[in-house]
Amino acid sequence: MIDESINDLLENVDLVQKRQDITPKDRLKFAKTILFVLAVMFSLGGITELIHPQNNVFEACRTILPSFATLVIGYYFGKM
Repeated sequence: MIDESINDLLENVDLVQKRQDITPKDRLKFAKTILFVLAVMFSLGGITELIHPQNNVFEACRTILPSFATLVIGYYFGKM
């Protein structure tokens, strides 16, 4: 039983060592995905403003979403 536990532990260590580093291409893909989601959320906020005026959803999107976009862009270009 102890030998099985040690073998499992060694297999897990091997898996961790085989893990690859994050490449700039991976970072760009992550940034593009996050910015795309933020753009969709901003568009949905605009659509809700057209459907139900004065609902404050678009105002919240205008306040919150650009901050997240600059955070993602700053992280991506800060790590280059």
